[in-house]
Amino acid sequence: MQTAALLDPSLEVAPEYSESLSSLLEDTLKEVPGDGQPLLRNAITSFLAAAGRDPDRSTYIAQLADGAFNYFSLTVAPDVAEQFRKKLNSLILFLDTNFLYGILDITVNPQVTVSNDLLRAIQEYKLPFDLIYHARTLRELRTSIDKNKTYLGSRSWPMEISRAAVTSRNLSGVVVKYHQRRLETGIDVESFFRPYDHLDILLEAKNISVFNPLEDRTAERGILFNEYQDWLRQKGKDETKPYNVIDHDTTVLDQVRRLRSSVKSSLDAGALLITCDYVLYKFDWECSRKQGQASSTVLPNLFWQILRPFIPSNSDFDRSFAETFAIPEFRTISGGSSKAGAKLLYILAGYKGLPEETAARMLSNDLLINRLKSAQDDEQFQQYIEAAIVAENTTLLEEKAALTQQLELERSEKEATKGQLREERLRAEKDRQARADAEKRAKEAEKSASEARARTDTLFSIAKGLLLSAALIGIFEFIVYGTSWDWLRSHPNSYGIQASLDSILILICVGLFVRQWRKLLWSGGAIVAFLSVIFQLLGGPR
Repeated sequence: MQTAALLDPSLEVAPEYSESLSSLLEDTLKEVPGDGQPLLRNAITSFLAAAGRDPDRSTYIAQLADGAFNYFSLTVAPDVAEQFRKKLNSLILFLDTNFLYGILDITVNPQVTVSNDLLRAIQEYKLPFDLIYHARTLRELRTSIDKNKTYLGSRSWPMEISRAAVTSRNLSGVVVKYHQRRLETGIDVESFFRPYDHLDILLEAKNISVFNPLEDRTAERGILFNEYQDWLRQKGKDETKPYNVIDHDTTVLDQVRRLRSSVKSSLDAGALLITCDYVLYKFDWECSRKQGQASSTVLPNLFWQILRPFIPSNSDFDRSFAETFAIPEFRTISGGSSKAGAKLLYILAGYKGLPEETAARMLSNDLLINRLKSAQDDEQFQQYIEAAIVAENTTLLEEKAALTQQLELERSEKEATKGQLREERLRAEKDRQARADAEKRAKEAEKSASEARARTDTLFSIAKGLLLSAALIGIFEFIVYGTSWDWLRSHPNSYGIQASLDSILILICVGLFVRQWRKLLWSGGAIVAFLSVIFQLLGGPR
């Protein structure tokens, strides 16, 4: 319906058809019970977002879109329908900053594919379109790239954070693109942005030329600027557009309007602004309709739909068209969400050992992002993040323990600025000293107990050795005096020999049970006792 009205501004369009698809989706979800809303929203947006990767889904959506467009086309004047069958007239296409991002392949956005396919179609089918960009757009593009370069270069990004970042829809396309490239190639920030040092040359290579206005038109731009600013304030979107962005949008839009003629059909008006910015498109749409004029801006998906009758259909075209029909709104975010997501990613990168799953869930948590957008200051922003981290890890005990320790460390560092770090350090030192003393006493007690056990074991072993030796000595003495061992009893050194043999028995038995003394008793003491027996057997002169 929006496409048909673009061709014929006099077409009556019901208010609900001028709303965005995301707004229509939200209205539809209001009729669904609360518990089913998240599931239904995810089902619809996921179906549309993945259309370009599924041939059947691409064909299905293309057929729906063609059917709807043909139906609405029947309600316009015959001369408007004739435009689909005639040769296209010359048309100047101003390319907005977000569109150029897709052409330069420096962002992750559904428009990346459609932007390049559009350029390819214009060149392949020699469509009479002049592709240009405003000098102010080049300046904004450079400023935006420099800003992203500074942000990404100010932090060391752990691989876990990069993997979490590529799954988030609350980060700008440039940030997501860098983390994708980093995971694929390990590229650093400087190398990632180096190819874009000469943007004018890159765009010239794609047959896109710069437009330098001949007049300033300060007064006209000032009026349009105020109109846009008032419109944003009425829509509650004034915080999403900073001054320099509004100034750029109105500068380019004023120039496009100046180059347009007063004909009804936008295809014959001489100039169009192709933008992915739905807010700018909606502003121009409403203002132009109030004045009974055709809109000067067009979304890429609508422009593709206009071109369908002029480009032979094939599977690649159906895929590109289906991706644009999925509407970039479902995969784009507001400036506030992008800033909150970037700041959240920056802070999460500072947490050591933060699980990738936790970071990914937080970056995709729309409720958390909205809460962060409303934070009054950095302290409250940090509190929201810490609360979210704890909530995400309530069921993961090991992760919770690690994160709690990290949060305690962060709190300790903050308290240092308030003069409390010294107290924390003293307390920590006392605790460490107490633990060290306790460990020392435990080791000493364990050592004493071990020594006592060793002494008891040694005494018990000695007692067993002495008991065994006493038994053997008793048997030996019984043999000496209970039998006819006259030789030993009558020997002049009988007592000495018996005492030496008894000593040998004692040393052998004690060494048998006391292992740590065995070498000494058997090798030293036993040898001495044995030599004593030999010497006494030898005797001396009578």
